[in-house]
Amino acid sequence: MRRSHPRTKSDFDLVYKTIENWRLAQLTRIDEAFDGPERKALLCKLHKDECALLSAVEAQKIAAKDGQDKRARERLLSHMSSPIEFFSTRTGERTFMETPWITRAKELVSLYRALVDKKINLSERLDLLLSVTVTVSVRSSYVT
Repeated sequence: MRRSHPRTKSDFDLVYKTIENWRLAQLTRIDEAFDGPERKALLCKLHKDECALLSAVEAQKIAAKDGQDKRARERLLSHMSSPIEFFSTRTGERTFMETPWITRAKELVSLYRALVDKKINLSERLDLLLSVTVTVSVRSSYVT
């Protein structure tokens, strides 16, 4: 699993080490069994195969980074739009308070999630963009 779908640096290090071990084994096999133009052709093929593998690993690395960025962004948005929690040491109760800024953050988060959604059609997206402009322009004095 770690080699087929790497996500962390140690997973990618393991994949790179596996590729390097494979390359060295292939190089040893080619050096022992072939010589002359056949050897040169097989070395070129080995280099081409190694480049293809490294390119695929880099694509997986980019996809893993995008996934991590998306999860971090969602955690941040969730944290920014969650109510403030107070814990009473006397009674042991939890009290949640929602400020106007948190309500505003919830509105903006819902607009952001709707904008990110790729499943909506053109007319819905235009309505959404209109609501974004209205929402942002209503309270522009808070931003500036």
